[in-house]
Amino acid sequence: AAIALDDVNGPAYTNLGIAYAAAGQPTRAVHFSAIGVAMQPASVEAHNAYGAALEAALRPAEAAEAYESGLILSPNSPVLLTNLGGAYKDAGRLNDAIRVLQAALELQPVGVQAARAYNSLGAALQADGQMELALDAYA
Repeated sequence: AAIALDDVNGPAYTNLGIAYAAAGQPTRAVHFSAIGVAMQPASVEAHNAYGAALEAALRPAEAAEAYESGLILSPNSPVLLTNLGGAYKDAGRLNDAIRVLQAALELQPVGVQAARAYNSLGAALQADGQMELALDAYA
């Protein structure tokens, strides 16, 4: 209804993309999230949602680009850094993943977001064969 009433409502396209991702429809999520970014290129949330949609569509390299675009707008976002780290890990860029996840943890060392970052850091370290450090990150 929101888009039918206002077809230039960028946040509605972003939210529709998020909803399609949650509904397990990544192709539609990518489509609508891309429109959301095009309509609101200065929205960190739109770039983050687009990256998440691309990850759901198993396109981690493109997801990383979306998160990087969001970081241009908000370079100290622990959420974007954590999401970027996950995308880098899934794209096989393990050193980059470890670097940005450590940066996320420097910005936000405690709380739920930090727990997400530590979990992703553990996965990246494990994939890189650094088991002792991975165990520490998970613990």
